[in-house]
Amino acid sequence: MKQLLVAVMLPSLLLQAAACSDSGTQGSQSADAVEELDGSGSADTAEDTEGSGSGDATEDTSPPAPLFETPDPACRGDAPGTVEIFYTGFARTEGIAFGPDGLLYVTADSALWRFTADGTPTRVVELASGLGLAPTPTGVVVARQGESYPPTLVDGGLTLVEGSGQITELSTTIESGNAVMRLDSGDFIVADNLSAKLQLVTLAGETRELEADVPSPNGLGYSPDHRSIYVNSTFTTRGQLTRFDVGSDGLPVASSATVIAEMGPRSTPDGIVIDAKGRVYVAANLQSKLVRVDPATGEKRDVITGINAPASMAFGAGPGFDPCSLYITALFGPMVYRVVLDGPGLPLLP
Repeated sequence: MKQLLVAVMLPSLLLQAAACSDSGTQGSQSADAVEELDGSGSADTAEDTEGSGSGDATEDTSPPAPLFETPDPACRGDAPGTVEIFYTGFARTEGIAFGPDGLLYVTADSALWRFTADGTPTRVVELASGLGLAPTPTGVVVARQGESYPPTLVDGGLTLVEGSGQITELSTTIESGNAVMRLDSGDFIVADNLSAKLQLVTLAGETRELEADVPSPNGLGYSPDHRSIYVNSTFTTRGQLTRFDVGSDGLPVASSATVIAEMGPRSTPDGIVIDAKGRVYVAANLQSKLVRVDPATGEKRDVITGINAPASMAFGAGPGFDPCSLYITALFGPMVYRVVLDGPGLPLLP
């Protein structure tokens, strides 16, 4: 039976950071690595400057705007802010996406799993190092970190898993593949947050590094008009969310990189999703919360707290699944959550 949770904060970030350091896979994000891959080399954060204005300023006593708006008619009726355990029983979970068949796919326990809307899992294929997922017209692609950790060999890549379970290796030359997104061209961008690279994997089988410069890249996503691409930085002191313009070639324009928000120290931002209104949701991993960012203003709102190290997220996109709910994996836990929001997400397939 599904269990309703009260959104309360879990153990301290220091205890979670220790849990990170004890684990031996890419998903185990060590807080100690925050300093190592920050391209800025600076510990400056948004928190350093917020609220630092003059003490003579008039205090704003107006009530904050409601966290959620009136739910979209597409929502299935649960109140926004509801947190539910959709499934529990894994050792740890990581990637998540809805396939073209309308079923939910999850990477967990060295395998790719498929779920029906009632929470029934089926093991699809064994995948020793599967992390991020993205849908394709015929199945899902799985970013692989490789079996050497830390990556001493270039043995990561990108794998296509058809609905039948057939496997095709699209790339075997990525150091440590993590998040992945499908481009309008049908090609893929794979984020490698350990080597600080964005890799392009084409349908023709080419793998090449993109020029876009973003430290420790992870979560990826389009804006509603597909004219921008957002990228999270995981192992940085700032935990920044960067926006790139999309060029005429369909790829991020390196010179357009703009940091639109920062999650702050020891947040290790992981996956992102974008809703139909263009709001960006960030899984602030070690802070055990979901943060909503307004790309136009950079305003941040904590929408859910107390989730056990949220990793990857996907809006419902199949029969029986709520289109206004995020289905979320838990990096340090056995469960997949369902979190109800006030509107649907952007479709990831045409």
